Amino acid sequence: MNNVNGILMEWQRSVVGSTFSQSPNTYRSTLQKAIGDAEDWAPLMAPVVRRYFERPGLIASEFFRHSVTEGIGAKTILHVADNFAGPGLQSQMRRHAQDELRHSKLFMALSRYHEREYTENLEPAVAENDQFIEHFSGEVEWFLCDTHIAELRNVVMLTLYMEGAKATNASSWVIKTLSKVLSDERRHVTYTLPYVMNLLDADSANVAEFISTFKHYAILSRGDVERLAALV
Repeated sequence: MNNVNGILMEWQRSVVGSTFSQSPNTYRSTLQKAIGDAEDWAPLMAPVVRRYFERPGLIASEFFRHSVTEGIGAKTILHVADNFAGPGLQSQMRRHAQDELRHSKLFMALSRYHEREYTENLEPAVAENDQFIEHFSGEVEWFLCDTHIAELRNVVMLTLYMEGAKATNASSWVIKTLSKVLSDERRHVTYTLPYVMNLLDADSANVAEFISTFKHYAILSRGDVERLAALV
């Protein structure tokens, strides 16, 4: 299973019986429309990921990148939680930020499992995120929607990592570590779901924006495919 629709359908089945399955169909129909409109990057990424696991120095370098970006995400989520979220949401977002910090450490440990072939300069990404934090105006609902879509993308990516790790007989520690991160990312998608559903049910314009954002993340993912493929 290495396509976006199949991977996300598995997540949907995991939340049957929850608020998701009892809700109006707006979210489900919107997600299916977004998946259909966006490029399915997962089949392109899957063989590249496998080649990375066959060259441990490359996957170690990519894990380092994830360590940095997870740290960036933790800082951003905590800022929004502490300055803009209500009490109930604040506690959920703080837990999310703590998860991201833990993921940053786990990815760093994974990156140190093998010697990295290269180290990417990620200072521009850190600076760009600092600018986002400085200018964030408090649109918490849309921040959660963007986060939700980003985490959907992470669920797909980590599923491909798991498949690549297993296919190349990576160590059980690597597979278990990736599994822990994937489990957390699925939980993040699920806790943000009710907020996204409310947003989509409120206005059809929000549906269009969701689809546009989903397509944007698919374009970013295709860019990742090209970036990674250039090195193998």
